[in-house]
Amino acid sequence: MRCGPQEFLYLIHNASIICTNSYHGSVFSMIFNKLFYVFERRYNISGYNEHSRFDTLFASTPLTTVPLTSNLDELPYQHIDYAMINEVIQKKKEFSISYLQKSIYD
Repeated sequence: MRCGPQEFLYLIHNASIICTNSYHGSVFSMIFNKLFYVFERRYNISGYNEHSRFDTLFASTPLTTVPLTSNLDELPYQHIDYAMINEVIQKKKEFSISYLQKSIYD
């Protein structure tokens, strides 16, 4: 199913569980505090290592492992501590806003 940014965010925001192979699906799952699983891509159109984006994303959060899977039958229940992730997101927001303000006003 193809959808634009507004529909994409609506779907994630209103879902109970997210199963994605998308970096942005993972990011917005975290922002909206959703239980999510990341599936490996069967093909790579871009030509670069998609997993490095996930490695960077998950290394910057309290999630210690990247929940990659390739099989629906292997989905374990996972609890995500969103209190800690929300703290990380808030600090990153504050840093970004501060950086932008300094760039604009200095």
